Amino acid sequence: MLTQIASLYDPLGLLGSVIVKVKILFQVLWKLQLTWDEPVSIEIYNKWKSFRDRLEELNNVTFPRQICTVQFTSLQLHGFADASEVAYGACLYIRSSNFDQADKVVLVCSKSRVAPLKKLSLPRLELCAALLLAQLCQTIVKAFNVPFDKVVLWSDSTITLHWINTQPHRLKTFVANRVAVIQKISVQIEWRHIASHDNPADLVSRGLFPTDLIDNLLWIRGPRWLAEQEHN
Repeated sequence: MLTQIASLYDPLGLLGSVIVKVKILFQVLWKLQLTWDEPVSIEIYNKWKSFRDRLEELNNVTFPRQICTVQFTSLQLHGFADASEVAYGACLYIRSSNFDQADKVVLVCSKSRVAPLKKLSLPRLELCAALLLAQLCQTIVKAFNVPFDKVVLWSDSTITLHWINTQPHRLKTFVANRVAVIQKISVQIEWRHIASHDNPADLVSRGLFPTDLIDNLLWIRGPRWLAEQEHN
């Protein structure tokens, strides 16, 4: 398992929605505390085999090489965060436009984490996803040589958005510590709510089989409306 997954070179996390599925399986194995020579259960073997047999389908997955439109007049960064009971993740998209072409939206990167062994509530996992997104956004903003006209981060968790807009000293320690970091990073960033069915980060928090990634426009280009002109 380790050898085959290590062969997937994906520093930007473009395949993050697929790889997280294996991360989740690895955590299951870790909980079992198996030795290197000890066989896994039939159930785990079948899950791995089902995934492994579809790995070759990743050869049919393509991502745009060009990030921005030519001579763009507007450049925006949009990020999405989400969590499930088993993992949480974040993904970032660049939206560019000019006068001659339709707006272009491209997946830039993603990152995921398996949920900690010590069980957390879903709202707290959603907050961890928001923190991961804020940190990933900070990295991309620093790495990009051109300033963004707008940076917007999205979450489908109303509780998380409420926490982010609350003074940390009013919150419990776990939440307060993470909110303080998010607020420090997000001084010039707008946080917005997104419907769960439009949230591409849902895919990196639950995982996809390689076959499900082929032509998956929600993952590759973000929600359909992201490429449309804003009217308010």
